[in-house]
Amino acid sequence: MPPMRRPSDDRIAQLAVACLAASNLITNRLLPGRAYVPWNLALAGGLVALARGAGHTLEDLGLHPRNLKRASLWGAAGATGVAAVYAAIYARSRGLLENQRLSGLSNRAALWHLAIHIPLGTALAEEVVFRSVLPVLLGKTRRAAWAPIVPSLLFGLWHVLPSHADTVANGKKGIKAMALDIAAAVVATTLGGGLLQAIGKRAGHIAAPVALHVATNGIGMVAVRLADARR
Repeated sequence: MPPMRRPSDDRIAQLAVACLAASNLITNRLLPGRAYVPWNLALAGGLVALARGAGHTLEDLGLHPRNLKRASLWGAAGATGVAAVYAAIYARSRGLLENQRLSGLSNRAALWHLAIHIPLGTALAEEVVFRSVLPVLLGKTRRAAWAPIVPSLLFGLWHVLPSHADTVANGKKGIKAMALDIAAAVVATTLGGGLLQAIGKRAGHIAAPVALHVATNGIGMVAVRLADARR
C-alpha cells in the first residue's frame, strides 16, 4: 500500500483561510456572546495544530519560550506608547472616542471584557492566527512573495463585520457613511496588523504583539468609557 501523501502547503494555507472566513461569519452573525472566547481560542489552537502537523516548529511560529523575555520588553514599550497616544487623544480630541457598543456596557460586562474577552478571546487568539500561523503557512506556498502582506490584509477584512456592527450601534445612517467608516476601519486594522507583524518578527515571540493588542483594545475601551462619562 503506497504511503499517504501529505497535503500541499497551498492546500493547508487555503484550509486555514477558509476556516477563518467561516469563523468570522459564525462569530459575528451566529455565535452567542458567551461562546466568543472559547470559540476563538479553539480556532487558534486548531490552526496551531494544523501548522505543527505540517512540520512547523515553535520557533517558526513565534511561540518558543526562549524569546519570551525579549518579547516582553517589546510589549511593555509598545503598551506604554499606546497609553501615551490615548492620553493625548483624551486630552485634545475626546470626540474621537465614541463607541456606543463599549460605552453602553455595564460595569460588570466591562470588567469581563478587560479581564477575559480582550486578552484571551481577541488579542491572544487573533495574534496566534494572524501573526503566528498565517505568515508561516503562507510563506511556504507558491505565493510566498505575498506572505508578508496577506495576513495583514486578511486581518483588515476580519474587521468588516465588527465595524459594521459599530457603525449601526453608533447610529450612522446611509450606505455611504457606513461604507466610509467600515473602509477606514479596514485600512486602519490592515496597517495595524502590518505593524504588529513587524514587531512580532523583531521580538521573536507573539507575546509582544499580544501585549500591544491588549493595550490598544483595553486602554481604548477605558478611554471611550471615560470620555462618555464626561459628556
